[in-house]
Amino acid sequence: MDSTGIHKKSNKDFTWNSFSRGERWALAKIYEDNYDDLYLYGIKILGNKDETCDIIQDLFLKLWKNRKNLSKPDNIKAYLLRSLRSLILDYIKVFKKKYQYIELTKLEFQI
Repeated sequence: MDSTGIHKKSNKDFTWNSFSRGERWALAKIYEDNYDDLYLYGIKILGNKDETCDIIQDLFLKLWKNRKNLSKPDNIKAYLLRSLRSLILDYIKVFKKKYQYIELTKLEFQI
């Protein structure tokens, strides 16, 4: 790895460690550095801009609440993308259950 790669890794390590200690600037930095990729990935899976933004917000709220218990990932972006995918899949499961309930309710009223 060249000196630029080492510098970038040490900056990311510093940012994550600062985030873990509760420094809000570090949370903002992680958010700013990764938001665009998270958004594009979320849109590809979910197809809805508003819901994607809401789930990304939920992801960062959960990160902040659990920051003291999280170990530093090898790759922050990959970690965030996996976490987002998991939250989206959970959202889809809940949405399907609600939709099925609504459809069943409609059927009961049509009888």
